[in-house]
Amino acid sequence: FASDTLFEMKINELIIGIMSIAMDQFSYADMKRFVRKEYRGKKYGEQFLDYLIKMGKEINIIRITGTIKSENTKGISFLENKGFKMSGSLGIGGRFYEMGILKLK
Repeated sequence: FASDTLFEMKINELIIGIMSIAMDQFSYADMKRFVRKEYRGKKYGEQFLDYLIKMGKEINIIRITGTIKSENTKGISFLENKGFKMSGSLGIGGRFYEMGILKLK
């Protein structure tokens, strides 16, 4: 990865999802991902995250972090099933988010 990288997932040239990774000098990566509503629940988000974890291990990333809306219980459960530990919440502009951390090393 470069320090900031954007990935697209396509089906027949239609972008069905995006994921961005921002890395810092401490070998930590912050990820954001989005899958179009009509493609959710079909394992595309899981494929994205599996790819990120695999690549992160290959390039010696120590930790991946990500934020998710507090009311997104399905998304939180998904991240927890992938090994993320929820480490607290933060408020931004009247909305609340959970911070997830996945340690790779």
